[in-house]
Amino acid sequence: MRPLAVMASALRRGLTWVVGPRRAPLGERLVRLFTTALVAVGFLLRMRGYFWHASAFWLDECMWAMFTVERPLAELAIRPVGFMWVSRLLGTHIALTEPVLRFMPWLAGMLTVAMAPALARRLFVNPAARLLFVAIMAFHPAAIDLSKEYKPYSCSLMLHLLLVLLALRYLDTRRARELGWLLFGATVGGLFAQDLLFAYPGVFLLAAYTALRERRKQLLPIVGVAALILGLIVFQYFWSWNQTPASDRDVWASKYNVFWNGHHSHGAWLLERHLGMADFPDFRQKFWQVSWLDGRALELLRKVDDTVWICLHVIGVVVLLGWRQKRALLLLMPMAVVWTFNLLRFWPIGAFRTNLFVVGYMSAIACTALDAPLSVFGRLRDVVPALLLVVVPFLVLDPDWSAHKRALTHSSEFPRLLKGLIRAKAALDGPEREPLVLDRRSCDPFRYYTEFHPTVSKQVKNAIKTSFDTICVPEEAPYRRTLLKAIQRAPRHAWTILHTSRPVLTMIRRHQLGDAELAHEEHFGSHTIMAFSRSSAPVEPPPEGREAPEPSHAEEEPADEGTNTAF
Repeated sequence: MRPLAVMASALRRGLTWVVGPRRAPLGERLVRLFTTALVAVGFLLRMRGYFWHASAFWLDECMWAMFTVERPLAELAIRPVGFMWVSRLLGTHIALTEPVLRFMPWLAGMLTVAMAPALARRLFVNPAARLLFVAIMAFHPAAIDLSKEYKPYSCSLMLHLLLVLLALRYLDTRRARELGWLLFGATVGGLFAQDLLFAYPGVFLLAAYTALRERRKQLLPIVGVAALILGLIVFQYFWSWNQTPASDRDVWASKYNVFWNGHHSHGAWLLERHLGMADFPDFRQKFWQVSWLDGRALELLRKVDDTVWICLHVIGVVVLLGWRQKRALLLLMPMAVVWTFNLLRFWPIGAFRTNLFVVGYMSAIACTALDAPLSVFGRLRDVVPALLLVVVPFLVLDPDWSAHKRALTHSSEFPRLLKGLIRAKAALDGPEREPLVLDRRSCDPFRYYTEFHPTVSKQVKNAIKTSFDTICVPEEAPYRRTLLKAIQRAPRHAWTILHTSRPVLTMIRRHQLGDAELAHEEHFGSHTIMAFSRSSAPVEPPPEGREAPEPSHAEEEPADEGTNTAF
């Protein structure tokens, strides 16, 4: 009965906190109820898409799932070594499936929401600022979607917030136990989030300053752990991080605008990038779409929203620099370090999925603008900023409500596509083997789901093997020539799986596939199946040196962290 009694006591204490003391003002009870509701909705948004309505792995996830078990750990250290090591254990000892490999990011996403109220109480005095911070953490679309993605970015956000929380607890108590937790979290966390190094300068400077003034005995372990972490960073740099070629940075600079490429004014580029990050807490506005507002009105609403968040950011920075210098070390110093690394071309800048952890800092800075002490706690007006800036736009202007992964990532229906391919082939061709051409964004998902996924591979592998001669085209340039050859040599039909049908439809319109006719087309999320009948008259493919230019769809591809910089 003792475990039941403990659970009942914990539940009773939780309910007491939610409803507040019996004599607590109505405003305080409202704040507590609203906080609980925000956290509960944040949990539900992360559970949907993990426990139910989960999407399949898309290109990046499939690629890294195979890397996890095929490559040595040193070659995977472009991602955090601890994250990849645990992922390998989970994949090899449990299953190389979506819920298993996404477990750590999902758990980190849930912990982010759970710790948000505790961190808000340490950071802010005003309940309005606290509620707004919790609302952002609970409803942020990229934080939601990347918690259901096999990538370490959700872990990074959680660990940054945890490190700030541990630092504030030590700052408030000066206890050796709290310092121990801070140093332990900083050391272990760096193995699961490489970008945690951006938080280290502010955290360790503040901890060392506090110990120097009040607890000099605690200074030695702070310096010792800082030296240990620095050694780990240097080791990882020479072990793996410096192997990334400089050409990758040039690709990121020109394609994704995360490094200054010299084509524009440096000052204007810096301002644009920083304002983009200042507006990162309200990233959901990019998905606003309602039928009762025309395009101009919606764009005007977005501009007003941008202005509000930028004003909150500016005011927050002023407050931190003028009255909250210790908090400034925790919130502003990491951003200064990020900018330094970007100027050295070591780290991308902007509202980018690699920078998901920036959401925590930018949200806290914006909420600081509302953190004016009040004589009366929990007035009704405290819920207004969170309602107007986060909850109401979420309910009214976003019809999707994070039902599908889309914020800095993709959803996928590749297992359903494979079953549809087998069904369509049987209906159109029967048992004859036909060529199947995969474009560069279909090769890895195809290989993962036909060879590595323990369930889907058993369902489709034999049928795929007996029905198709598969050809993977890992680059865009040879795709048209390969497809044309397959069409000419196919007994009846040549099949293809591609990420978007637009380039192939353009080829047909321009007669770049000869007289081939489209016999079947079926869409499955972001991928498409097509079947082409043989040309009525043979058409020779153009010579190698005269390959016709193909329409590119590179702009539809999000950044792949597999081509990351040193970090």
